[in-house]
Amino acid sequence: MAKAVAAARDEPFSVVRAADRVFSLVRLPVNDLLARPSMTLLASRDITAAYWRERLLGGLSQSLIALALAFAVGVLYWYMRRSFRPLNAIIGALNALARGDTGIVARYPARDDEIGRLAGTVEAFRQGQQARGQLLAFRQELDMAARIQRSILPSTFPVAAEFSLAACLQTAREVGGDFYDFFTLPDGRLALIVADVSDKGLAAALFMAVARTALRSIAMIVPEPAACLARANDLLSAENDAAMFVTVFYGVFDPASGRLRYANGGHNPPALLDVSGQTRFLEGTDGMALGVMSEIAYAERDITLTPGDCLLLYTDGATDAIDERARVFATDGLREALESAGEVAVDELVRGIAARVQQFAGNAPQFDDITLMALRYRGGDAPRAAAAAPAFTLAPQSGVGEGTLSAVACR
Repeated sequence: MAKAVAAARDEPFSVVRAADRVFSLVRLPVNDLLARPSMTLLASRDITAAYWRERLLGGLSQSLIALALAFAVGVLYWYMRRSFRPLNAIIGALNALARGDTGIVARYPARDDEIGRLAGTVEAFRQGQQARGQLLAFRQELDMAARIQRSILPSTFPVAAEFSLAACLQTAREVGGDFYDFFTLPDGRLALIVADVSDKGLAAALFMAVARTALRSIAMIVPEPAACLARANDLLSAENDAAMFVTVFYGVFDPASGRLRYANGGHNPPALLDVSGQTRFLEGTDGMALGVMSEIAYAERDITLTPGDCLLLYTDGATDAIDERARVFATDGLREALESAGEVAVDELVRGIAARVQQFAGNAPQFDDITLMALRYRGGDAPRAAAAAPAFTLAPQSGVGEGTLSAVACR
């Protein structure tokens, strides 16, 4: 006790420990009459129980505070993880999209705050990227279909002393329903076909391929136009659940005599430019489009071309072209374009008429396929390079143009 008092001699109030006891010590200095320190009064009190009780309560308070702080930190950590989990999902989705993976779906609860709006934007972007990928795949399929369609159209044209032939096809879409065809029949005559399927796009392209194959196959067995169209119509009408049809002009041309025998299945009548520079349209045969109904009879007509005549086969994409003021090119426009062309080569002729149609339309969008095929007859007694030469041979035309499906560029 004495050592504890001596250690706290300078403090007016102190708490000292002596052995296992705790005392409060109060020091009071006393001065004499001359204000000099003469004595010091000391008062002590045993506060052991109160001291340890206070220490225990203090320790408990600090522990509770520490526990409360730890709990608060834990709750804050949990809240932050819960709050930023959608953000982490968004970051993961963005990383996946950067790698090109559009199949990932970020899972997060619906929220009406900044994170929720950001998550909605990322999801919309993901769906847009997914749609873009599907569109690119579809575009590749369309390109493949266009290449296949180009491959089934004739890419070489006859070279003969009696006549010259050229054609072009300009589709309104990547693939179309128009087609032209020509081929040598078993008897040596030349088959000429121009056709227009009732729809556009992939469906029309598929039906076009079927119709072309049917016509070509039947014509090799039954070359006469009326009978050929009747059999092809029966074939195309069978199981035609899509209710598609095709208008067809089919002619059989004899280069030696200039005779053209033809049947028309609901198609535009060809235009004939004679040697005098006048244009007339061939008489129709009142035939129905192929694929509408079976067991339809078709009629035939024939004409004989004279040397210098030019026959133009076409589809309604040319005559139905409209300009920005909704005016129609019509048969009058086709007649004027044909007569103003003069005696140019047939490949220049079809290019020139296609250019006139495009110039007329201006900035108006093309809504239908445009097909042109021209035949110029020079006469059956035209000189040949050699007496033993065949009636005609095939030679490629140059100048494939963008947006066309033929060997002669429409543009």
